[in-house]
Amino acid sequence: MQPWIRDADGGAELLIHVQPGARRSGVAGTHGDALKIAVREKATGGAANRAVCELVADLLEVPRSTVELVSGHRSRRKRLRVGGVDATSVEAAISGLVAD
Repeated sequence: MQPWIRDADGGAELLIHVQPGARRSGVAGTHGDALKIAVREKATGGAANRAVCELVADLLEVPRSTVELVSGHRSRRKRLRVGGVDATSVEAAISGLVAD
């Protein structure tokens, strides 16, 4: 199991390092023990947070409403909870996109 994913109550939690204001949005590898996600949106008014949640929902093919920002609202390091999925399925969906 990757260090950036773990099972949580009723779903999975992801440890994310966000790169706001990137040229393009997507998974950008890892950053220490976190999954690095780049988003085009700037970190103002919560735009980058919303973009990260939407991107994760799209990658996992789950409704946006199941992705919740648990911590790190004003930090690049964030913890997301995705309801209704387990860590193994999240890892399978995202690991192929991670180029260490």
